[in-house]
Amino acid sequence: TQNIPASNFFTAGSEIIVKDAAGTANTYPITITPASGTIDGSATFVMDQYFGSVSMVADGAGDWMVEATKP
Repeated sequence: TQNIPASNFFTAGSEIIVKDAAGTANTYPITITPASGTIDGSATFVMDQYFGSVSMVADGAGDWMVEATKP
């Protein structure tokens, strides 16, 4: 599990990236949970790509929006 700050602490357009540096997310998926608000309207986001990463952008309304996932 990876906890990230609430997006309302960031200006709209601010980006945060979570990366599977260990290369184990395909076996042990990483659940990303914001301190408050949502990620693309959901309470959590699951990344399960081997050495993958996900880029999320603050929308200025208290939520994170997934911009890109990369294998």
